[in-house]
Amino acid sequence: SAANFPGPPAQFGLVASIQVGWDPALALYETPMAVRFTWLISALNWNCAAAYSEAWNDALTRTDPLVRTPETVTVPSDVTSGLFAEATETIDLHSSPSATDARFLCAVHGWHAVLTDWVPDAATTLLPTLGAFGLTEGATMGYRDDVAVCFEGVEDGGAVDVGCLEALAAAECYSPAVMGQIVGRQLAE
Repeated sequence: SAANFPGPPAQFGLVASIQVGWDPALALYETPMAVRFTWLISALNWNCAAAYSEAWNDALTRTDPLVRTPETVTVPSDVTSGLFAEATETIDLHSSPSATDARFLCAVHGWHAVLTDWVPDAATTLLPTLGAFGLTEGATMGYRDDVAVCFEGVEDGGAVDVGCLEALAAAECYSPAVMGQIVGRQLAE
């Protein structure tokens, strides 16, 4: 169980999600398809880590990620509510322990985005596994329409509207929910 695991919760969740969530469904595919989807899942995980890093590059382009989070964000805070005129706190998105959790949660939200598109059979194993860790609450299954708008025209050879993606990410304080949707949609294109 998670309580008996000596490592960080994000690390345990990642290992459990892959072994118990993804693997049983991937085993149903012929080797070429299983390898393809395994690579895509790995690239999604990597791109989430890269988005929350100051230097890591995109798994596909070997350049900057479509959206790289700033080093820190300032968000409203219930912790200091009433103590100061504006109750806020600064969150480190690149190098603190919370960055590891943000990277993992980005991947989880990315998995929710691509699951029914890539490996629908994994829904019966991955969703209960994620649910056991409380990682399904608030997650959007499938692709968000506001993120999809930023990718319009890509299938016809057009470019991704990076400004659109950056605006969405900034509006949501670069939350793992929006970043996972962005990364998931990128890998699906």
